[in-house]
Amino acid sequence: MRVLLLFSFLLSHSLKGQELLIPFVREKLIADLSELIENKPDNALAVIEQWMLSYQHDKLATLEDVCKVYKAQALIELDSTEKAIQLLNSLLNKSDPYTEALALKILASIDFKNGRFFSSTTKIRSAMELAKSNHEEELMAELQEDLALVFDKISKPERAIHFYRRSLLLFTKLNKSSAMQKNALALGRIYLDLERLDSAVFFIKQSLELAQLKKNIPAIYESKVELANFYYITKNYTELNTIIQEIEQAKDIPKEDFLKSAYT
Repeated sequence: MRVLLLFSFLLSHSLKGQELLIPFVREKLIADLSELIENKPDNALAVIEQWMLSYQHDKLATLEDVCKVYKAQALIELDSTEKAIQLLNSLLNKSDPYTEALALKILASIDFKNGRFFSSTTKIRSAMELAKSNHEEELMAELQEDLALVFDKISKPERAIHFYRRSLLLFTKLNKSSAMQKNALALGRIYLDLERLDSAVFFIKQSLELAQLKKNIPAIYESKVELANFYYITKNYTELNTIIQEIEQAKDIPKEDFLKSAYT
């Protein structure tokens, strides 16, 4: 055990001073793992494996299984998808409902990326049943968003709207403003495509307000792009020109390709 603690101490100092005390609460573990994978997926693997050993030693199987899910996520980030799939499949029917639902969610995302939309939908619905049975509202909201994304991709806008709105309702209840912003923007885009303009501008403006509240610069400009599209469609060229000028004069405008292409 002393060797494991020493390794963890040395590892924590090798990762730029990040706080790597082993979490013993699921929510904290998930937050820490998500941050590790986002920042350094290759280093995340080493941390995850050590935490798994610690949880195994302390007989904390649920936390160990959660680590396995995020290990799979790190493997996907490192282009080792087949290993990730094997690891995720090993958790099915063998872990608690939350972990199994989370594993199914990631497997569904792999299917989605590879164009296997029916298989993706099936896995999402199975995950939703598990999340519902375990009263996991935030995971349920995420899964409804995933299902909406599939229906949007396969050109079933009414079904997409249904699940985006259900997801938005749950995220609003949970006060998850970043997730609310994403759902509102997705709804605004779909309604705009359907030329249901009152609904479109309502959700686009809601998305912009939420993005401004969080000071999320890329999300602010994404919302402004859609608002500009609305003004173009409705021939409100005064407001359209105002938004274009705001973007052209902005010093904090991100350089993502979606913004470059939106105004060329």
